[in-house]
Amino acid sequence: MKIGKKHIILFILAVSLLIIGYKYTEIKNLINGPPDGDVSAGTVTPRNDTQSSMYFSKNRLERDTLRSKTKEIYELITKDKNTAPELKNEVYEKIISLSELSMLEIKIEGLIREKGYNDAFAVFNDSGEIDVLVKSPSLESAQVAQIADIIIRQSGLEYKNIHIRRVA
Repeated sequence: MKIGKKHIILFILAVSLLIIGYKYTEIKNLINGPPDGDVSAGTVTPRNDTQSSMYFSKNRLERDTLRSKTKEIYELITKDKNTAPELKNEVYEKIISLSELSMLEIKIEGLIREKGYNDAFAVFNDSGEIDVLVKSPSLESAQVAQIADIIIRQSGLEYKNIHIRRVA
């Protein structure tokens, strides 16, 4: 069997998706709590305020780095002269989708901070759900509803696909 450029491109795409999946798992682990913090009842508790601020920054950096690497891989595929037009169109759609998700996450984070919360981190996953971390000493049910309302209005997600936790 002759290995053509299409096969090589598909192989690179498959490997890159595996890497993306691995990095996504790392981000999920970050969301679920730092290794030296406590996670209980949906609350992530870093040891101190500095760690809490770094926690949000680290999550954003990981998310943005992963998205940048993914976009670079997609752009390489679209620039290859031998890539089939159908595959190029599919990859262009993925690039647009990544950009839209990134802008939406940033918008949601900003709107949550506008409501008086110290910080927020949002990330969409591949199954159409969103995880949101909010830096707050506590989160009452009315506050969770307020944050969920922001997410629903901006994203159109159903409430069951929204996961909100606080970071102390």
